[in-house]
Amino acid sequence: MEKLIQDIQERLRECVADLQTIDENYGQLVKMFDESADGDIYPVHSPAVLIDVRDIRWSGLRGGCQSGVATVVVTLAIDCYDDTHYEQTQREKIAERMRLAGAVHWALQGWKPTETTPMVRTSTKLYHLPRLWKAYETTYTCSVVDLDDQNSSG
Repeated sequence: MEKLIQDIQERLRECVADLQTIDENYGQLVKMFDESADGDIYPVHSPAVLIDVRDIRWSGLRGGCQSGVATVVVTLAIDCYDDTHYEQTQREKIAERMRLAGAVHWALQGWKPTETTPMVRTSTKLYHLPRLWKAYETTYTCSVVDLDDQNSSG
């Protein structure tokens, strides 16, 4: 499982050049916008992708390995500090953000990380964050296999 997030990071670096941050999601956005939090966090630069393996539903056990279905949540977070109302020239920024969200999705949809099945999108959610940031959150699933490394080497 440790390889899955790294594979996704490498895939996005190869396919989506505009990303400034590609990292595991360990709460950076929540802490970044928490006024009471201390300032001791790694910086998140926009546009950022944060990757989280939220859940693995395991089944079966055969010969020292177990298979499961992983739920992977990929969040594209963008600083939207642009004047995009109808009469402004910066309103093209809206389309640029949507194109970037599409590029992240199409880099992952159907792509097969190491030792998994291809990633398949199951849901998408868009929401607002404090300080004029927006999140494009897409959930994928893929099947994984966990090998018993301790017992597989004679």
